[in-house]
Amino acid sequence: DFGPAAFACYDIALRATPDHRLHYEVAVVAYQIGDTVRLQKQLRAAIRLAPTYSDGHFELANALQTDGRAAETEHHLREAARFAQPGSDVAMIYNNLGNVLVDEIDEDCARAETYAVAYHRREFPDKDGKDDIFGIRYVDRFEKRNAQWLIAHRVVATEWRRVDVVPSGGPRGAVGVWGSRDGNDVIDWIMEANDAS
Repeated sequence: DFGPAAFACYDIALRATPDHRLHYEVAVVAYQIGDTVRLQKQLRAAIRLAPTYSDGHFELANALQTDGRAAETEHHLREAARFAQPGSDVAMIYNNLGNVLVDEIDEDCARAETYAVAYHRREFPDKDGKDDIFGIRYVDRFEKRNAQWLIAHRVVATEWRRVDVVPSGGPRGAVGVWGSRDGNDVIDWIMEANDAS
């Protein structure tokens, strides 16, 4: 079984050299097999070792949002944005949710399947980047706790993947307003805009 063997190897490595990036890698494995408890524990460990680790805050926010913990989600999203590196090679992350099917419902348990397309763009000034696009399904077991439906277990199943080359230094083209991650995005200035049209 991939999960236990990988976790055992990571445990040995972390005992020898505690490192926030190793904790993040363990969290990735936990995510792949749907171990949400270990996922959150490892992301919190990564942030304890490196409080300014933007990726750790971002992924923990995603995990907390899945649990319906809005205040903590917002906190870690803000921390992720605050500590994001201006020179990051991740130019864009964009996910679209599609059809949702909920079945196998009983009094306090339900199964759900949600189709999604996940898009990640990486750009570099001195080498080719890539557009990485995944077709995925979120397969969830929901449980009703204190009159609230929450995700108790999630597995992300990959259906297909496509990778396209992004030429180094290639222009994005003059198509409307491009989003950015450097504090100059439209979300940062729309409230002060004189003409919103």
